Amino acid sequence: MPVFGPPRAKFFYPRLSYGTGPTILDFEDAAARLVVQRIPVRGQNLTDNGTLETLTIRTDTLLTIAFVPLTRDKLAELYTYVDTWGLLGKQAALTLDRLNTCGGQWEYDQFNTFFTKAELLNNPFAPTRFLMGKALYSIELVFRQGT
Repeated sequence: MPVFGPPRAKFFYPRLSYGTGPTILDFEDAAARLVVQRIPVRGQNLTDNGTLETLTIRTDTLLTIAFVPLTRDKLAELYTYVDTWGLLGKQAALTLDRLNTCGGQWEYDQFNTFFTKAELLNNPFAPTRFLMGKALYSIELVFRQGT
């Protein structure tokens, strides 16, 4: 049951698909924050004479998803994903649904695409209980496009 009521158009509702089944983890509440970053992957070497050499290999796309609020049940499902799949470096499919506002396509940003191989980069399990009277939590996940 969504915390904030029925789904709203133009908000992102993530779906993680992982495992051999696959196991589907749908979020009924919209992500509170999405940040898409393009980060260059490069190596640098400082030579003996002071010359700095830089080799850029590729650019990675990082996606940060924050949830506020997240119910205790959804947090338990997310913990299962992180513990059995994400922290082991295994890849999952990550899609963001905007309620078919883009011609029925799943999308995650201006590129109308999704992470077919999303790799979890952080250990998000330091959930914050932001209202003492209710079991609602906030959490942040950071993914990169896997290979």
